[in-house]
Amino acid sequence: MGTIIEALRASLLAHGGEVQISAPVTSIRTDGEKVRGVVTADGREFEAPIVISALSPYTTVASLLDDASGWGELKPKMKRKPMRGRAFKVVLALDGMPRYAGAASDDEAARLASAQFRIAPTLDYIEEAIPTCCRDGCRTSR
Repeated sequence: MGTIIEALRASLLAHGGEVQISAPVTSIRTDGEKVRGVVTADGREFEAPIVISALSPYTTVASLLDDASGWGELKPKMKRKPMRGRAFKVVLALDGMPRYAGAASDDEAARLASAQFRIAPTLDYIEEAIPTCCRDGCRTSR
C-alpha cells in the first residue's frame, strides 16, 4: 500500500498539489454534498476540493465524515458490517482510458485497461485473503 500512496503523492506534487504528512486528520469537512477539506488533530483546517483517504473505507466513512455529509446514511450500515480479511481494493477515478505504452492498438489498450491487478507478496497470501465462499463460487459459507 505504501508504494501506491507514494505514487499518488508524486503525481499530486507533479501537478502542483500539496501533501501534508505527520498530520493526523480528525474529520473531513463537507458542505453536506461536497468535500471542502480536512481538520487535523492539532486543529488546523485545510481547504481542498478533493480529499484522498488512504485509510480503510470503514474508518473514512464511520469516523471522519459527519452525519450531514452525503455518506451519513451509509454510516450505520458500515458500522454493522464487520471488516474481515487482509485484502483491500483501490479504486481510482480517471479522466480517460489509461494508455499502455506497449499496446499495439486501441483494442489491445482497452483489453489491458479492463484488467484487475492483485498485488501481494505471495499467491498463498491472496488465497488466504479471499473468503472460502468466494473461492468456490459462494457454494459454502465461512
